Amino acid sequence: MRAARVAMVALAALAAAASVLLLASRLQATAGPPAAQAHGPRRLALATVVSTADFVVGAAVLLHSWRRHTPRDVRGSVDAHALVVADNVPQHALAALERVGWTLHRVSALKKLRKDSNENTRRNAINFTKMRLWSAETNLTQYDQVLYIDSDALMIGEMHSLLRRRYLPFSAILSASSRFNGGVFTYHPSNETFARLLDLFLSDKYPVRTGGDQDLLNYVFDPKKAGVIPRYYNGITSTAWVDMRTANLLHYTGKSKPWWVESVPCRGWHKKPVAVDAVTSQCDADKLWCMANKRMKNVDREDRLALAWWHSFLELADEYPDLDLLQFLPKSKNCTVCKQRKK
Repeated sequence: MRAARVAMVALAALAAAASVLLLASRLQATAGPPAAQAHGPRRLALATVVSTADFVVGAAVLLHSWRRHTPRDVRGSVDAHALVVADNVPQHALAALERVGWTLHRVSALKKLRKDSNENTRRNAINFTKMRLWSAETNLTQYDQVLYIDSDALMIGEMHSLLRRRYLPFSAILSASSRFNGGVFTYHPSNETFARLLDLFLSDKYPVRTGGDQDLLNYVFDPKKAGVIPRYYNGITSTAWVDMRTANLLHYTGKSKPWWVESVPCRGWHKKPVAVDAVTSQCDADKLWCMANKRMKNVDREDRLALAWWHSFLELADEYPDLDLLQFLPKSKNCTVCKQRKK
């Protein structure tokens, strides 16, 4: 009898404990994640997406620029995660991303092409993979706040303060049309949010404006209710106001990226009279372009913004000489400098 009484008391205690845990979980869900508390978020992360092999070098340089412009104590408290569409990225490129510091999550692509898709939407169709940032399968739901940055961006100033702002489920930079660009935002990962995104993605139950992932994100996270990030944290290089003095980040939107060699190095800068006495490394041609940025006064705005990326690329190449980062640069058959690289 006594043993039975003890067992009943123990079961009652377990039931009471379970009830307390359930109530606590419901209260936490109502109050929001720990990021909403007065002392700020407990777990922080930086994230990007590498959808194809063309963005491997972009992601590598992005992480290098994060380390360069973020204090050591902050870097130690922010984990770096990259979602990689493994079917589109070769194994040696995945190894290189891990070597430079990304924690990789191999995911399958989420891609949608509409009947009325134009060239731009066809090119960006795979960007719907970005929705997996909210999914528990990527292990990001363990974080209270995540700073997402596209892999075609470069930090030229601090970005970590975005993780210390007042908690909101989603914050981004609004454009003049009161829509936000999906290249930079902070968010709280949630499997429930991912389920809603996926349902809308599959059912097409959202307004379509550009045909890309930004239509869906702008619908789910109403710009009127989302947090607003100052625009200098997402300096879209195609806009007139962006330059090295007014932005903390350069976002190379569009189909021409700095690392696509025909977009910058093949403009004949290597033929201009520039002193090259001090250029002594395996990246001679690339360093020549970067030195030209300092020595030539007639470099236009677009080229100067692109050269900022090349500066960071060369720093990373010097830090990891055994990775041979040049192999990840797309090569053009019509570029004389590309032919030099092939030798």
